Amino acid sequence: MDRIRRWLAAIGAMIVALLSGCMRAVPSIAPEKVQSQMVSVYLGQKNDDFVQAFLDGAHAYLKQQDAVQLQLLESPEQLSEETDMVVTYEEEASCFASAELLLLEESESSIVALGKEIRQQLLSDLQERGAEVPQIYFLGANEAADWQYALYAEIQENFAQGGESVALQEKIVSGEQATKWLEGHPGELAVVAADAQAALYLRQGAIEAGRQHQICIFSLEYSQEIEQAIRMALIYGALLENPMQMGENIARELQQEAITEPGRMMICRANLDLPEIKMLRALSE
Repeated sequence: MDRIRRWLAAIGAMIVALLSGCMRAVPSIAPEKVQSQMVSVYLGQKNDDFVQAFLDGAHAYLKQQDAVQLQLLESPEQLSEETDMVVTYEEEASCFASAELLLLEESESSIVALGKEIRQQLLSDLQERGAEVPQIYFLGANEAADWQYALYAEIQENFAQGGESVALQEKIVSGEQATKWLEGHPGELAVVAADAQAALYLRQGAIEAGRQHQICIFSLEYSQEIEQAIRMALIYGALLENPMQMGENIARELQQEAITEPGRMMICRANLDLPEIKMLRALSE
């Protein structure tokens, strides 16, 4: 009996030794911590409600992900060395010469969609005004942004100028200059204004020339004065920014995901007082 016990003890010791030799400690593998990307946002002179709507749109899409941290700048001077990228408008880009920029432009797919919508509306309006050969021109008080040139290239298809090189035909910096420009361009025509100021100068020029019923003006920028001119049928329509969608689009770009909706909407007399448009107008005023 003692011999059996000794054998069992010896066999047990051998098994333990064998197992100890075969088993190796496996180091624990902790998930690698992803370093957050610090993104500063500067929206110029936009009001607090617009800025908050933009941030809400971005945060809603990011869903509290640690990979991107958004920081609001109230002025360019607040930019810190920890910033990896700055989100801003093209006209503010010169304030951040040494930073990597992500501009608040429209994506290629959005430009195609907006261009088609605007083109159809302007062509229809000119036909109602009696235009036999629809003419369209691109004017501005200031230099246009790159995405605006791309958008105008889409809009001008099916017009007499379709396929021509895209450039501002002239800078309009006063109502008097707009009147002189209109004198050199008779008949029914459409004008895309790169900014609200140029659109308002063209409205003034059309009134002074007595041609407000011949000129179809579309502004790529919104203002309260533009809204009033739309209501009075002196300006056909404008692009209105949707800050929540713009925020989502920036979040999509930061994550290298496709943008599905434009960050701006076309407005005209037909939709000016729809609830969604009224809300967006309030954010832009």
